[in-house]
Amino acid sequence: MLDDAERHALEETERALTRADPDLDRLLREGHSRRQQVIAWVGGVVGALLVIGLLWLALPGQALIVATLTTLLVLRYRVPLRRPRRG
Repeated sequence: MLDDAERHALEETERALTRADPDLDRLLREGHSRRQQVIAWVGGVVGALLVIGLLWLALPGQALIVATLTTLLVLRYRVPLRRPRRG
């Protein structure tokens, strides 16, 4: 655990960094960039459609591979279902 002096120094460093880089400030507040969210959602939707198509064509092995790769893509970009509350 940090004591008060260390916590204050850390807060000052964070304020200085966010003043110097507004993009960093936005990323710290939001947690994920908008681009990462779009990549994950589009990849998830495309992957789901491919899996449905492959199952319709009676290709369950390929559908499993696509489902696995789609899951890895979505987990890689960690799509938040809700915006985290900061309080």
